[in-house]
Amino acid sequence: MLDALPAGVAVLDAPGRVEQVNPAAAGILGADIEGRAWEEFTSASLAPTATPGEWEMPRVQGRRIAVTETRLASSGGRIVLIHDVTETHRMKTQAARNERLAAMGEMAAGLAHQLRTPLSAALLYAGALENPRLPQAERARCGTRVVERLQHLEHLIRDMLTFARGEATGGESIPVSALLAEAAQVFEPLARRREVGFVVSDDSHGAAVSGNRKALCGALVNLMENALDACAAGGLTAGAAAGRRVLLAAHR
Repeated sequence: MLDALPAGVAVLDAPGRVEQVNPAAAGILGADIEGRAWEEFTSASLAPTATPGEWEMPRVQGRRIAVTETRLASSGGRIVLIHDVTETHRMKTQAARNERLAAMGEMAAGLAHQLRTPLSAALLYAGALENPRLPQAERARCGTRVVERLQHLEHLIRDMLTFARGEATGGESIPVSALLAEAAQVFEPLARRREVGFVVSDDSHGAAVSGNRKALCGALVNLMENALDACAAGGLTAGAAAGRRVLLAAHR
């Protein structure tokens, strides 16, 4: 019966030495381990994975196996069941990647919106640098802002690639004041171009939030852009909307 089973089976004695293996186990493990200590074999030939109960076999073309053990009350030994899950794992990995790519397609429009905002700010600051009468101090400030907005774009693209690869992005503790300042820096030139007032009210008193800094800043800017569009709703010109303002406020 052991020889006919498609799954690998190894019978261990009380000290942990392999007493018997079926042909499927020898084929999966790539060796006849009968008579060897099971723990010695696993420590030399198997590498742990992030999935409990699954191991990789680097010496056998990266094979991945699932191992479960059952104790034998009568003899004190163990029965080890071994399954080759290499193909199953490959399919699961491919399915997870396809899901991430599908999610990326759905978020493409939102990402384009997030990219447009810092790009517009960078273009405004770069356009100011063309003014030959711009004071040197203001020219330096605009140059710094251009670099910061381009770095923001780089971070957004890097986060998208990290998501596509399935890597986790950890959160960080961010002072609310710093988050408001960063969002204001991006949004202020956009409001000025549309001749809409922009006010920042920071009553956070040192409070902090946890999350992805760029994602939170992008969300705030997107909300303020929606408010900016509302100021010009109904076909109003920039001058007619000048009496309106966007307020960015934080309270502890």
